[in-house]
Amino acid sequence: IAVCLEFNQFRSLCRHQDRLVVEYSPSEEYGPEFISVTISGSNSERLNTRRIWLQRLLRGEILAQNGSPDWDKFFSGPLGASFVQQVADRTGSYIRIDPAEERMTLYGSKTGVGQARRQIRQKIAHLR
Repeated sequence: IAVCLEFNQFRSLCRHQDRLVVEYSPSEEYGPEFISVTISGSNSERLNTRRIWLQRLLRGEILAQNGSPDWDKFFSGPLGASFVQQVADRTGSYIRIDPAEERMTLYGSKTGVGQARRQIRQKIAHLR
């Protein structure tokens, strides 16, 4: 849901500006909670540019600075998970917490991800 608006804008841009076709359907390989996306068109340069953009959107942003994940052990516990969920709710983003890797991945609009990034970094600064 966090990337739906961005994805729909992407589809519209591809269709109207680039004359590309974006189709999606439930993934037969991974199950109904996943989708398969196909981008087609005759302009290979535009196709490649849009493919890269879509991959970045779906990959999300690992919360990090200078190659090191922004992390505090606080996020491994229930209070940390609750805080992150509140940030996600306020910003319209989706935040995946990975305690084993000690990192978070942010998904959503540029605005939502930016707001979530700032709020989480403020919390980390407060914890230290």
